[in-house]
Amino acid sequence: MTDWFRLLRDMVRLTVRAGRRPALMLALCTVAQAGVIAGIGLSQRKLVDDSAAGRGAGVVVAVLLGAAAYAVSATAGRVRGNLQVYLVGRVRGMQNERTQRLVSSIPTLAHLEHSPFINRWDRLFESSQALAAMPWSALNAVVAAAGLAVTVGLLVSVSPYLCLLALLGVPLYASARRADRLLREARDAATEALRLHHRLHDMCVEPESAKEVLLTGGAQRWSRRATDLWEAAAGGEAAARLRGAAWQAGAWVLYAAGFAAALVLVAQEIRSGRTGVGAVVLVVSLATQLQGQLRMVLESLTETAEAGQVVSHYWWLKRYAAAAERPGAPVPVVLRDGITLSGVGFRYPGAETDVLHDVDLHLPAGGTVAIIGANGAGKSTLIKLLTGMHEPSTGRITVDGMPLAGLSGIGWRARLSGVFQDFARLRLRVGETVGVGNVRFVRDRAA
Repeated sequence: MTDWFRLLRDMVRLTVRAGRRPALMLALCTVAQAGVIAGIGLSQRKLVDDSAAGRGAGVVVAVLLGAAAYAVSATAGRVRGNLQVYLVGRVRGMQNERTQRLVSSIPTLAHLEHSPFINRWDRLFESSQALAAMPWSALNAVVAAAGLAVTVGLLVSVSPYLCLLALLGVPLYASARRADRLLREARDAATEALRLHHRLHDMCVEPESAKEVLLTGGAQRWSRRATDLWEAAAGGEAAARLRGAAWQAGAWVLYAAGFAAALVLVAQEIRSGRTGVGAVVLVVSLATQLQGQLRMVLESLTETAEAGQVVSHYWWLKRYAAAAERPGAPVPVVLRDGITLSGVGFRYPGAETDVLHDVDLHLPAGGTVAIIGANGAGKSTLIKLLTGMHEPSTGRITVDGMPLAGLSGIGWRARLSGVFQDFARLRLRVGETVGVGNVRFVRDRAA
């Protein structure tokens, strides 16, 4: 729960950075709507009672109160909707950029190659809308709960038994939480399948890979495979939504039965003469709106919970990036002795066997070394260890006697040149493509 509140605080700060004045106006509009339902109900009761008693001034006050409540409801609702779309859109972009910076700033590659790690930061991008809306869903939940408390208080003023209507919100809340858990589990389970679906789809439509796919005649096969993955993921989510909807439908049926019982109770109060027509109008108005208020509370809690689904992923990425960040010692300008590997072994996360085991090797300064081997022998892995993209599972690598792990990762890679078999073709101009290798020269025509 502590991490949830820390994430909420983080999102609030980001929202204020996105627009301080729009955020303040949106908060005021949200709070203003809290008393609208109570204001409408009270104005209706006063209008009926004062009309029956012939109190003209009271009728005028009731009309003005009702008109003000309706005006706040219509105006604040429209302004609130527009402001929320604006702010959430800006914060979503900022949050996605921040996540991308974190992912790309980590000097090693495990989080880009190990499937469980990929799933975690991928879920952050998938849930960026819920994260950006988190401050408002939380505020909506608080405001809706406050409005609900006022409504229940007014109902109790007519009959204490009417507070039982609010207790029927407990099954509604429990069913909403269950539906949310079912949906969260389905989405987490489908993350890897959806990622593979996107990769297969891109393979069929991107120019370089599409040519190969067409030449081998595999387009229909891979398209069908991508479709199957999508349908399986969508089917799992749809089944989770249906099960959640069934639980919620049962809870709403129970609430409807309670609402009918409340109307019967009000009718008995009228026959016994313990309440007037104005109280009846108030009860009917509030009981009708109570359903909407309960739904508003539940929807706000559901939206807040949707952001809460990625709390652990969010803080895992922050902590993982912080742990990987180290300034390191300056890198030698020129190698004197060379690079030495002592008992180096490496195993990919989640793998059962080592890719490299007990490697002892000295690469002399100024020398040329060629390494040959079959596919999967570990040649590329060895290069990634030398460039600092992976860290050895066992043993150590030294550069002129200094541990490679203690050197500046950015400085070390700035001294290296590497061409990997899994190259990238960037859709940029030639000068910009070259500049990606050293961003400070990306606009330098001479370079």
